[in-house]
Amino acid sequence: EVVMAKNQGMFGQQSATSDEHSAMVQAGDAGPRKIHVGSLPDSITEWQLRQEFSRFGTVTDVMVKTGCEPGRQWGFVTFQRSAEAQVAKESTDRILMFPGSEKP
Repeated sequence: EVVMAKNQGMFGQQSATSDEHSAMVQAGDAGPRKIHVGSLPDSITEWQLRQEFSRFGTVTDVMVKTGCEPGRQWGFVTFQRSAEAQVAKESTDRILMFPGSEKP
């Protein structure tokens, strides 16, 4: 499952600063840039996630949650532009399946 992340701050902990938000608005790119990717195989690496999602645009950050229960691996992928994140979400949600995943 791929969804737009609820919190767009670094590592999902805080919102963008007002200066960062102003710069994004001026650039016409104020939408969410981070997606949450669930249902990942336990063996997934940040490199694999970056490689897969780079086909949708410039990936600026990848974080894979460590220490998850078996079968419940997830991560975040942040794109340079919100349009790239939206295309990635629409193109992969409930479709993309990595080897070793139990479901898309």
